[in-house]
Amino acid sequence: MSEGSPIASVLVAGSERALFAAPRRVLDQRDIDLLAEVSLRLMSNPAAKALPDVVSFAFWCRRAHLRALAEERADLGCSIGRGLAFHVAPSNVPVNFAFSWAFSLLAGNACVVRVPSKSFPQVDLICDTADAAMREADDARTAFVSYDSASDTTAILSAMADVRVLWGGDATVSRIRALPSKPRCVDVAFADRYSVALIDSCAVGALDDAGLASLANNFYNDTYLMDQNACSSPMTVAWTGGDTAAKRRFWGSVRERAVQGYDLQGAVATGKYVQLCRDAMDGRLRESARFDGWLDVVRLNLADVADGSLDGYRGRGGYFYELDVSDFSDVAPLLGQSCQTVVYFGVDPRHVREQVLDAGQCGVDRIVPVGKAMDIDAIWDGMDLLAMMSRRVDVR
Repeated sequence: MSEGSPIASVLVAGSERALFAAPRRVLDQRDIDLLAEVSLRLMSNPAAKALPDVVSFAFWCRRAHLRALAEERADLGCSIGRGLAFHVAPSNVPVNFAFSWAFSLLAGNACVVRVPSKSFPQVDLICDTADAAMREADDARTAFVSYDSASDTTAILSAMADVRVLWGGDATVSRIRALPSKPRCVDVAFADRYSVALIDSCAVGALDDAGLASLANNFYNDTYLMDQNACSSPMTVAWTGGDTAAKRRFWGSVRERAVQGYDLQGAVATGKYVQLCRDAMDGRLRESARFDGWLDVVRLNLADVADGSLDGYRGRGGYFYELDVSDFSDVAPLLGQSCQTVVYFGVDPRHVREQVLDAGQCGVDRIVPVGKAMDIDAIWDGMDLLAMMSRRVDVR
């Protein structure tokens, strides 16, 4: 390693030569081959099979999917990567860094990826697997790095980058954006977001026990697996249909699923209890509530939602808010620019999208079925990442 390299001492996997690698065409076959190899290695690793988010990443990177993506995005055939992409991954969602890297690599960029500062087995597994695949392919276009936020490495890499991909809270994104960068550097920022669910209670009431268990499992995957830390995990459920018994049946099944599979930590349970007390003091409770730990649901009155926005109603580890609406149009005015995803069941998603478009919503980028909230893709937060992280060479 070069002594003068700004990443020599912080390199986790990959090569510091990534800092000086030239861009490639979008969806270059060599990048597809590398990601497909990473996918194969992960899929055959027993350790990966125990980590659902790693399996999801490996499944996304499988060769058949990447081939289909290349065919679907033939419009990018005259585009090339912008150069060096510097990624700052979120600290609380372990696999986001890997998807961010994959999107940027497919967009033709060399990458320096700062992995989450917290220790996650998913990060170690993916970095080790990618490192082995890159060494076998003699691919030196990626560097995974880890360093303390107090160091000047972020500023140095920001100044070198042609693309900055920033994941995190509003303060983190603003702080990094303020650092000097190249005049033509493009920032792709994923700041603080939240999501909601829209569920028709009558459709829930029509489910048999097996169907209800499947729905509850899908909802559990959208929420509990990431402690609701993912921006796409719903925190408030808006109910249509008015079937109170069906709502109780749904929450009962969700709680049963949580008891079966969720590792309830003491700190999480304490935090939920404190939040319930705070909600009681703030007058948010519309009826008596008993602290549970596995599942806590606070019922809201539509007219009493503070400041006309659901942005401030955030739960973690199985803490949800719910309210009754007659139609999505009732809740749409409460979804501001920070709302990312509407997770739905029993409603027409096209109807929801039309209402979002007709209302001129600044928020709501995704409308997906229950169970698909965590399915990240190259179109995210309403942005076409392959197009944004590349440049088109135009001929007239």
